[in-house]
Amino acid sequence: MSSTLINDISVTDIVYDYMFVEVINPALHQKTLQYAITQKGNHNCIRKGNFKGQVVQLRLTHIPDGIYEFSIQNEIGEQIIFPFEKKSENYDQYLMKR
Repeated sequence: MSSTLINDISVTDIVYDYMFVEVINPALHQKTLQYAITQKGNHNCIRKGNFKGQVVQLRLTHIPDGIYEFSIQNEIGEQIIFPFEKKSENYDQYLMKR
């Protein structure tokens, strides 16, 4: 796990429909970053890919509510895992009614 990536990248920790990944460090804007989204606990890969740029928006409407991990890796193999929770709006409304 790299402390460099922790300070250089920000990821949405609660996701409804879209996850936003912000690459804060300008030196990483032109680097290709690989990512994977897995379910926490069983590590089933839900989605993977790569991107380049300052801000990336990932549509996650299709994944069920739950706890997941977003792992990101740069070109030299530094990696970090960001936990996040996927919620649907209906789920929040359900909790408010309880």
